[in-house]
Amino acid sequence: MGISYRDDVDIGIKLSGPYKGQILTAFDRIVHDAIVTLYVDGGNENITTNMIYQVISGNTENHLSRSLNDAINESIDRMFHSWVVIDAKKQAEIYGWDDGYYKGHVLNCSIVGAYLNGQLTICAHVCEPPVLYRYAHDCGQIIRYDVKMLNVPSLENSVECITLKTYLLQQIQIMSHNKDFNRTIMFDTLYELLNIQAPTKDALLHKKKQIRGHVIKCLDYWTAEKLIQGYEVKKTGKTLDRVTLKVKPVKKSSLQAKLS
Repeated sequence: MGISYRDDVDIGIKLSGPYKGQILTAFDRIVHDAIVTLYVDGGNENITTNMIYQVISGNTENHLSRSLNDAINESIDRMFHSWVVIDAKKQAEIYGWDDGYYKGHVLNCSIVGAYLNGQLTICAHVCEPPVLYRYAHDCGQIIRYDVKMLNVPSLENSVECITLKTYLLQQIQIMSHNKDFNRTIMFDTLYELLNIQAPTKDALLHKKKQIRGHVIKCLDYWTAEKLIQGYEVKKTGKTLDRVTLKVKPVKKSSLQAKLS
């Protein structure tokens, strides 16, 4: 499950507490959505770091790396300590509400931590559906997809790669349920999403080429799995700057229809 965050209306989501004024990072949102999936769809109130890893990677076999384990734990801690206030004024204009807001802990839970071989594992006991889920549910911005599609062969499960393939998979799901949704993804959008940085111009070019390679791995796998019908990488001048996906539209459910 994922939440379809819309930049044109979701402008009121700000954190308070220790992270006042900050917004959720792309990886925070992925961890958040994994917790929602495990709690709402899976019926799990006790959710561990490893359970989250299995959802965000689509992999139930590989060992969770220390760096990714730490990144998931840090994300849980950020959401545990933060309040979010969602200004619903814009949503009122689009969805026909008078006015309103959502307010609450990003993640309302209690947390137990344990160390094994020097590595911290967290278990979060979730007390109620997260406020962002309730907001997205009311707005009809819930996306469901097969998490096994995230288990892309030969692509490592780093924070960067997980963020990239989750974004691409969510975009494909939106495209498949909305025939008018733009089928083209700009590489610059992905570079910005991943906050690509490098010390030199050559290093930056290399990094961007690496990201494009990761995109191709994902799309080749999803084409083979018949999730998409194919894709085409395109240029402006001599620069590879976008990829257009061939996605077969599917019949909308009443909930999915609200995404359009």
